[in-house]
Amino acid sequence: MIARRGAEHGSGLGVYRRVVEQTFALLPWFRRFPTPGARNHLLPPTGRPVTSPGAPRACWPGLLPAPRFVDTNGVRLAVYEAKPERVARDVCVVLCHGFPELAASWRHQLRPLADAGFHVLAPDLRGYGRSTGPADPTAYSIAETTTDVAGLIADAGYDRAVVVGHDFGGMISWWMPHLHPERVAGVITLNTPFGYSRENPLEKYLEAYGPRNYVAHFQTPELQALMERDPARTLRFFFRRDTGAGTTLSRTGRHDAESMSFSHLLADDEATWPGEVLVGDEEPTTTPKPSRARGSADRWAGTAASRGTGGCSPRCSRRAPSRS
Repeated sequence: MIARRGAEHGSGLGVYRRVVEQTFALLPWFRRFPTPGARNHLLPPTGRPVTSPGAPRACWPGLLPAPRFVDTNGVRLAVYEAKPERVARDVCVVLCHGFPELAASWRHQLRPLADAGFHVLAPDLRGYGRSTGPADPTAYSIAETTTDVAGLIADAGYDRAVVVGHDFGGMISWWMPHLHPERVAGVITLNTPFGYSRENPLEKYLEAYGPRNYVAHFQTPELQALMERDPARTLRFFFRRDTGAGTTLSRTGRHDAESMSFSHLLADDEATWPGEVLVGDEEPTTTPKPSRARGSADRWAGTAASRGTGGCSPRCSRRAPSRS
């Protein structure tokens, strides 16, 4: 999809912007997840702990190139790049990941896009992975995150970019041509069609899906505390494949009140969650035993968002039918 520029959508964008900012306010809790750039107890496949405090090196061998760190808009972004062997085109491509994911969600797209002639940049967005992020939730507004991307484009030496976004990253890509039109050559979104309402979106969600809808739940300190209590468990909740009875995000695949209240299942006994934990591409392709899958999620909590999904959310796995 190519985004239309200008103000033809009217003041309704302001309402959409508010709900985006409120949702993005949840991002700081993700900083508490152990990451490959921090000293932690998680083990890569070699069995040796990753202890680098942030030196440019591959996070996990074979998954991503070593990151380049870019200072922009008051944060330092870890950026994973691929460049063509010949002269690059005059626009670059920026890949914005979703929630709760990392830049590595795009690992399968980096080289093909570079082979097509583009300089490709996939950042860990502010507050994620090896990128820094303020503690103040208001610092994660759509104005700030789009300014990060605009600065990244300029730092790479380009006037404009095609901005690609998935999930919450799609909200960034949609807002780029409105807030930074001079930096945008085009917009591509996955899983996030553009939409806005002149009415309060929180009220509309309440009206359409009831008080248990996940957008309302995401505003509560109770859910944030539950997510932070056991990060590996939280990632096992989000990253699951459908084995015939749906996943934690939807048992039915329908866009209804039951599915839209999925976040409340996080409080339930993990043994009752539908689906099974996604494992990494390097794991055997046969269906793993539950105990083994759980161990994989525990071991890879710092990068679980980047493994086994090929750039898709749990609703759109390469190994499972789409549930988006």
